[in-house]
Amino acid sequence: MMPEELVFSSLRYPDDGSVLDGVTVAVGAADRVAVFGPNGAGKSTLLRMIAGTAPGMDRDRRVAYLPQSPHLFRGTGTTNLDLGSGDHYRALSIADALGVGPVLGSDISKLSGGERQRVALARALSGTEEVVALDEPMAPIDQRDRSLVAGVIREATSGRALLCVTHSIEVAAAVANELILMDHGRILQRGDLHDVLALPVDQRASELVGVSNVVAATVAAHTAGFAVVDVAGVPLVVMTDAAIGSEVVLRIPAESIAVHKEAPEGSSYRNVVEGTVDNMVPRGALVEVALLGDPGLVALVTPGAADALELAVGARVWFGVKTAAISVIVQR
Repeated sequence: MMPEELVFSSLRYPDDGSVLDGVTVAVGAADRVAVFGPNGAGKSTLLRMIAGTAPGMDRDRRVAYLPQSPHLFRGTGTTNLDLGSGDHYRALSIADALGVGPVLGSDISKLSGGERQRVALARALSGTEEVVALDEPMAPIDQRDRSLVAGVIREATSGRALLCVTHSIEVAAAVANELILMDHGRILQRGDLHDVLALPVDQRASELVGVSNVVAATVAAHTAGFAVVDVAGVPLVVMTDAAIGSEVVLRIPAESIAVHKEAPEGSSYRNVVEGTVDNMVPRGALVEVALLGDPGLVALVTPGAADALELAVGARVWFGVKTAAISVIVQR
């Protein structure tokens, strides 16, 4: 059983810290953490240091590690699945859930890039290591299959810590509930994924992730080609064919939300959320406006618009959101 917390302290690479500058990461069994940042931020090096595969380090047997370009050996998919796998039957079950069970008997050279990735992923997920570290696990996976693969990752890592490097906010939201934001070998911000995206800690963090609302919802009904989802008691109309009762995750860019001081009657917005301004934060040339309570949406407006709307903490406002602006980034 995993201890309450594992701490990987003062990770530096190379000695001058030019790639990774003394980073410390603590993870517990309930942590699902996505590591996000630009190219060269040190994300992959962080995972290699944690896994003990960086030059000069010993392999950390507490960590199951899937590199960005996993190595597969000659032979069949089953042969590769069993190399380093902790449990043959568990590995087969995970491979089957990932949709590659029928091709495991084929030579690995005959498999597509996505199939090869799933074999390697099943191998990494099948062990009992306390931490699972995945570097861009979705990169070769077709967009249509990412929800399925994300679901398998979440289930297979239950009771273990997950660290997942990704350049995609959509993938981060699909597998994680926390976000580490990295830049130039350092951690800029770590926290709840929704909070980091909605409230970047500074201007650089805002530049890297933008400002977005990422919220969980449940499909409540279908009507005229659209779905009505419930977001913390607030109905929103979105475009998805997910079944009624399904859990989905929505992404709403803050700049796509229109702020009104009165209810926008007869507008083109199919979604209108009424609320009270909880906070206002300058974001470069814009101002972030956050609503109080659930679903706690944030919008971006110009300072001129904020003045014209007489926005202030405690003001009553209406957020207008067009259906096309809402992305269903994952179905759970």
